[in-house]
Amino acid sequence: MHVTTKTRAAQRKISGEKVWQEKIDGAVVLFLRNGFSEAKEILLTLPTMENLSPSKTVPLSMVVEPQTERFAVILKQRDFTIPFRYQNRVEVSER
Repeated sequence: MHVTTKTRAAQRKISGEKVWQEKIDGAVVLFLRNGFSEAKEILLTLPTMENLSPSKTVPLSMVVEPQTERFAVILKQRDFTIPFRYQNRVEVSER
């Protein structure tokens, strides 16, 4: 799935690179933001992930165009009776 959302990104006044999340029904949806004026390759890793299943293989690398954000991965909670936890890390390089 490739989703580039300039309007949502513009509303948030993106600066630098970031991982943006949205929580929906026991799942966390992660997006990668690029607030720079040139495209960047962003590597997303999840060094800590407990009680979650990713929708894609992680680590995950993708090119994010300037001033946009892209859908990265959905983390689905496995067991709703216990809490989940994760930590993300990004590395940015020139395209």
